[in-house]
Amino acid sequence: MVLNSKLVADCLWALWLIWGVYWTVYSFGNKRTVYRQSRRSRLLYFGFAFVVIVAVRHMTIPGTPIFQETIWTQIGGLLLCAAGIGTTLWARRILGSNWSGLITLKENHELIRTGPYRFVRHPIYSGLILAVAGSVIAADPFLRGVILLALVAIGLKLKSLGEEKILIPQFPESYPIYKREVKSLIPFVW
Repeated sequence: MVLNSKLVADCLWALWLIWGVYWTVYSFGNKRTVYRQSRRSRLLYFGFAFVVIVAVRHMTIPGTPIFQETIWTQIGGLLLCAAGIGTTLWARRILGSNWSGLITLKENHELIRTGPYRFVRHPIYSGLILAVAGSVIAADPFLRGVILLALVAIGLKLKSLGEEKILIPQFPESYPIYKREVKSLIPFVW
């Protein structure tokens, strides 16, 4: 037995809409930026994201599902997506006015190690990866969904490495310690 695919898609859409609204509302009132990644770097990142979205959207890979779709995989995927989105919202809230959608340093930038930042250095990216994984499990358990998940994970890992290039010099004593103690994207693993 499986849930109606439109119902699953509508639930996923609602979760991602909540994320988008929250992100938009709380994108204002951040600290003044004192350093921003180069225009070339931003173009490469957004270009990669655009290519991924377009390629996956138009990808037609025939085949069978990676796993058997059931009501339990659908519900499990929805719960994973909700947990991922919840993680991003929690992390964004804890990060506060230090947040930026781009790789930046803010005026009086702080190294945050509380909330989800105790478990991973980049919990917003971890949450996004989890939310995409849940979306794939719930609605697209085919090779296309797995490729999307892999590309999202690669893109966010690359962005996290870019952030760390500016955080290490900003916090030369504390960030290397944080990096040794806390994994990047998956607690205790990666």
